[in-house]
Amino acid sequence: MQESDKISVTLSDKIERLIVKYHELENENYTLKNEVESLRAENRDKEVQILKLEEELKNKSLETDELLGKIESVLGI
Repeated sequence: MQESDKISVTLSDKIERLIVKYHELENENYTLKNEVESLRAENRDKEVQILKLEEELKNKSLETDELLGKIESVLGI
């Protein structure tokens, strides 16, 4: 085998490995993008849930303050 043939085979092998690696990374990137989108959707759901819980807590706090005010007025405090 001539030197140029060896170089050609070596280059072909390296190119083939690079193509395989490229496809592997492309698949990994696709998977990661899907995971990011899923986590973003989950995050949005959690943010909505947190806002709802904060509103409920605020309402409960107001109810507690009103109840405390009534108790204080009954006790004459």
